[in-house]
Amino acid sequence: MDVISKEGPLYLQGVKFGKKVWRKSWLILFEPSPAGIGRMELYDMRDRGGLMGSAIARTSGPRKADKRVIRLTDCLSITPAPGESCPTDCSAFFLNTTSCTYTIAAPTQEDWITILCQLAFQKTQGTEDTKKDKYTSLADNEIYSTWGAGQFQVTVQSTDASQRCRVSGSYLLSAEKEAICLLDLKTGQAIYQWPYRHLRRFGQVKVLQEKYATL
Repeated sequence: MDVISKEGPLYLQGVKFGKKVWRKSWLILFEPSPAGIGRMELYDMRDRGGLMGSAIARTSGPRKADKRVIRLTDCLSITPAPGESCPTDCSAFFLNTTSCTYTIAAPTQEDWITILCQLAFQKTQGTEDTKKDKYTSLADNEIYSTWGAGQFQVTVQSTDASQRCRVSGSYLLSAEKEAICLLDLKTGQAIYQWPYRHLRRFGQVKVLQEKYATL
C-alpha cells in the first residue's frame, strides 16, 4: 500500500492568454516505499470549489484525468519564491525538476518545503531490514540537522556557466536578508552569492546568471 506523507490544497501557476494564473490544485505526497515510488500527485481542482478552506470532501475527490505525477527522484531543488505575487495568505516556492520548473503557492509554504526536501533529498540506507532503517531521517544526518531556516540542498546542473564558475554536485542554498548564497554542503562556507536586486528576471527565466555572482 502506498504511504501518504502529506496532502492538502495549494495553487499551481500556469499561463492563460499570455498571463500568469494560479490554478487550484490538491497535492498528495507519497513516501518512497516497497509498495511504490516516492512521488507527488497534483490534481486540478478548479471545478471543485472551496479549495483553500478545509472543505474538500474525499468522496468528491479530484478527477483522475487531471492528475499530474512528479517523481521525487526527478527533483533538483526546492527554493522559496519571494518575488512571486500569489493568492492571499499563501507563499510561493519553486519546484525544480529534470523536465521543468513548477511554481507553487501554499498556505503553509514552510511546512511543504520541509517535508518535500525531507523526502526528495534524503539518502536511502542499503538494506530494508526494518521500516525504521529503510530511509535516513534528516535529524540523524549531521549535515541536514545543522541547516537553518531558509536553507535547502540543491544540485548544480552541468552548463557552460557552472563550468566557468567551477561548481558541480550538491550545495546548500541559503536565502539571506540581502542575497541568495551558495554554500559548501559540508563546511557551510559561502561559494557564491546573488544579491536580490539582480534577480528580477529569475521568475521568468528560472536561471541565476553567474555574472552577477560574487565570491
